Amino acid sequence: MSLQVVCEIWHAISHSVAMVEERRDLAEQVVAILIDNDYSIQEIKQEFEGERLIQTALKNHADFDSDDKSEDEDDGDDWAVIDDFDDDEWD
Repeated sequence: MSLQVVCEIWHAISHSVAMVEERRDLAEQVVAILIDNDYSIQEIKQEFEGERLIQTALKNHADFDSDDKSEDEDDGDDWAVIDDFDDDEWD
């Protein structure tokens, strides 16, 4: 499905959702689905230009993705705390 069609569907559906929080959730879901279907953040951003909720969802996804990647990077320091633990202190 093209981004243009998804954008048209977003316009139709988002205006029928009354509660702002539900619209935010919907925007998050739309962004997640598009990214899962190999659309780039830049493509989505361009097609949904002016759609504040989608833009916010994109930013949240990018922030979450960068946080997730930084957590995946193992610097090896996790065991340093355990290695510094002195067993004699608990006897």
